[in-house]
Amino acid sequence: MKKLHLSIVIVALWSASLTSCSQKAVYKTAADSTNLNKEYQSVSKTLAADKQKLASKESIVAAYEAKAQSADAKSQKELQESSDQAAKATSGSVKQARRAETKADKAQSAAVGARSANKRLNNLRRNIASLKENVQKSEQRLQELDGSKNRIMAMPQNSGTTLKTDSIK
Repeated sequence: MKKLHLSIVIVALWSASLTSCSQKAVYKTAADSTNLNKEYQSVSKTLAADKQKLASKESIVAAYEAKAQSADAKSQKELQESSDQAAKATSGSVKQARRAETKADKAQSAAVGARSANKRLNNLRRNIASLKENVQKSEQRLQELDGSKNRIMAMPQNSGTTLKTDSIK
């Protein structure tokens, strides 16, 4: 059942990518310039938004890394304390056993915190990579649109009102 769902998702993504790749507009004539300008403006806005998101995400990477390192260190510390308390509890009283259990719970909680901090950091890094890819695609599309704009501008412009002087008498 899981394989069926996975294959359906893969096929859907593949077909979506094919249609999105085939929908890139090619602008060749002066009549296409309004659509070219609209797409250029749209891609420019998207690019600016993605760059802003990217800068914001990159600025918080250091804080996320510090949190993840702190959580890892805390987890290691709690684990060591739990281990020490468990060693005391084996030759101690019921009170020592309860303390060992409490320390073990704290160690487990710290481990969960470290795992979630590392997960958030990895998600942030994936998000940054995705934004970088989007920025690169947008910049590439803007270059393509610039090329189309230059080709249109280089074409001779016919006004449609050419007058033949030798046919007038």
